[in-house]
Amino acid sequence: MSQIMCNKSYFSLTSLKIDLYFDTKFLSTATWFIIQVNWEYILVTNYHVLSWRHFETWKSLSIQSSIPNKVAIWHHIRERPWYYKKVFEDLIDSDGKELFLDWKKIGNCDVALLKIKNIPSDISIYDIDYINHKSLDVQFFPGQPLLIAWFPYWLSSYSLMPIWKSGILASEMDFDFKWFNCFLVDAWTRGWMSWSPVFVYFNNWAYTLKDWTQILRSENLYKFLWIYSSRLCIPSDERTKLWEDNCKQLDSLGSDIWQVWKESNIDILLKYTIDF
Repeated sequence: MSQIMCNKSYFSLTSLKIDLYFDTKFLSTATWFIIQVNWEYILVTNYHVLSWRHFETWKSLSIQSSIPNKVAIWHHIRERPWYYKKVFEDLIDSDGKELFLDWKKIGNCDVALLKIKNIPSDISIYDIDYINHKSLDVQFFPGQPLLIAWFPYWLSSYSLMPIWKSGILASEMDFDFKWFNCFLVDAWTRGWMSWSPVFVYFNNWAYTLKDWTQILRSENLYKFLWIYSSRLCIPSDERTKLWEDNCKQLDSLGSDIWQVWKESNIDILLKYTIDF
């Protein structure tokens, strides 16, 4: 439970910038974070970030001919966490097999896990203790203020630390959106936000557990909820008409409502780590 009761700096350290490559060719940048399971560190991100494929249709999302086969993680340097070191991990082995665990094990879910194999002795890893976060069974309601740590347009705040922004819970947490294991968040967002961690922040006030117990606290508290995935857009069959009406802005085809995958998706995927 100790990692939940941390100051803001710790959770800024958990959101990591990554660069995707095909061999030595830089392709893109994304966000992810790390969890620890059975003494091993595992990177958590979107399936579409690592594969460049849509998690439902499996169609390529790339306008380039290349897809990522390695990722560079910007790890924190030990004892100097505001400085970073780039460390590469393979996404595909020499036989063309994906090295990450993905949604195909559990159905339609934009989630992927990659086990960290390269951990130099001069870096520190700041993982999200999602097991303890799950144990804090807080009741949430639509309209609840939320916080997102991300790298908009490849930008960062100090050094490679994320930029924080606010949003609000836009659906009932106990009910899934469509047939997906996710909920909705209302926040003004744009590109490169996929797989940004979402938190709720309690600042010296009461919160309610799911058994309706009222908890009063004197210290600040962060609760990890889960991660961004994709923005809700106008259905494709409606887009033709919009373009015929001289709709020129791509962003006008989308909304400020985003899907956020629930933490239980990690639990389901981790059941298959024997093949991982």
